[in-house]
Amino acid sequence: KLKVVELSEEEKLIAEGENATIEFKSTLRWNLHADKADKAMEHSVLKTVVAFLNSDGGTLLIGIEDDGNIIGIEADNFNNDDKFLLHFGNLVNDKIGKQYADQIRWKLIYLRNNNILRVDCSASSTPVFLQTKDGEEFYIRSGPATVQLSTSEVLAYSRRHFR
Repeated sequence: KLKVVELSEEEKLIAEGENATIEFKSTLRWNLHADKADKAMEHSVLKTVVAFLNSDGGTLLIGIEDDGNIIGIEADNFNNDDKFLLHFGNLVNDKIGKQYADQIRWKLIYLRNNNILRVDCSASSTPVFLQTKDGEEFYIRSGPATVQLSTSEVLAYSRRHFR
């Protein structure tokens, strides 16, 4: 007799693949190719969160490669899960803003012998900007891609999207 295995919600999301409301990131801060911490990795994660907030919301899974392979947050080389979660929370507060805390929910999920971070973002009713050393950046989702808008594009998008 065949045993039916029920997939978890996260496994279903992974099977669905990346789209307008689902994104995978291998790591939060670790560049797997250079084998070191890299601010560009953090920026990529934060861009996705901002894009989900500025669009229709979405779910980011950290510890999942683009092809759906589960590598877990262990690849980020934090001393423990608490330090990982604290670092992520600080990034969100510093680079996106504490005022969006109620629209960004995250939790560790144990999946196939690995911890992954699930980040659920709900759509914002106001424009959300990513703070950088050079100023502010604005992102939206366009299909499975995160796209940066220019100032004039932000104005036009805001008039249509935020009411």
